[in-house]
Amino acid sequence: MATASARLEEATNLCLPRHIGRIYFVSPTVRNSELYYLRLLLTNKRGAGSFEDMRTVDDVIHPTFLAAAQALGLCDDDAEWDHCLRDAVSFKNAPSLRELFVTIIAFNRPTDAGALWLKYRNDMADDFSHQRKRLILNFALLHSDSD
Repeated sequence: MATASARLEEATNLCLPRHIGRIYFVSPTVRNSELYYLRLLLTNKRGAGSFEDMRTVDDVIHPTFLAAAQALGLCDDDAEWDHCLRDAVSFKNAPSLRELFVTIIAFNRPTDAGALWLKYRNDMADDFSHQRKRLILNFALLHSDSD
């Protein structure tokens, strides 16, 4: 017959989820930078059970989530910024995307900002095309009324 502690451990193992279902988007601003790098670690590092585990890389406990992400090589190229913008495109509007792009450039120094701009420029400028169409329509309506 199983002991009470064995039954409790078995029940606990059955109830605990084995993966994270949803993580909210975090913008990489100066005041949110540690949250951003924690999110980056959560999506790239498996098996961590605590914040200290998240900061541990090769048996070295790093002082910050940024340092741990750098030690894992997650900050070596622009893949992290590409992923950040790709996630944001799905739910942010064009002005918010431009603000995020400026934040990335100003505070995080991507290696090839031009390539990121070329890849996401249509998404960042989406509202300009709508404004232009509206202005043309308004102009046409004004001049059709004066005839």
